[in-house]
Amino acid sequence: MVPNLNHDLSLTYSAARQGTTTYMRFSINDRREFVAEDAKESQLAMFQLNRQSQIDSRRNWRAALTAQASHQRVRGEEPDLTASVTGHVGYVDGRLFNISGLRFLSDLELNAVGLEDVIENDRDRNRFEEERRAEWKNKLEYRIGKIITSVEGNLFYVGDEYGNSVFFRIRRDFDGVF
Repeated sequence: MVPNLNHDLSLTYSAARQGTTTYMRFSINDRREFVAEDAKESQLAMFQLNRQSQIDSRRNWRAALTAQASHQRVRGEEPDLTASVTGHVGYVDGRLFNISGLRFLSDLELNAVGLEDVIENDRDRNRFEEERRAEWKNKLEYRIGKIITSVEGNLFYVGDEYGNSVFFRIRRDFDGVF
């Protein structure tokens, strides 16, 4: 058995009112192992925020954000710091322009791993550049009976490159199985 010491702290807030739910949590973890030749320590701080809201009977939006930073050190090595942020925002209108069967969906996703390199402005050490992503999807969908027609447009960013795509799709619903 390795002697160690752990500390954990978390603060949580949760609420639900009139079609809106909110969840927020902040936590810190500290772990230290005490071995003469191989001492280790690690710390993790994390913040989470989630919120959903029903605007009316056909429209809603949701958002989520997670930010975390971790620090690890093994005896005899340089400490390692990693920071990341992920986020998502989405909107749905289940009856766009009050037209039955016409639906609009929009999603924005962000994912940034390795922010410590950006914070320190260390271009040479940019280990996680390919892990920085953003994507914005918009979808217009029209359903007539069992036939669903949709157009989806995507804009995305990965590392230092941008791109886009457009999809046109027609499909048939076989009682909930596509």
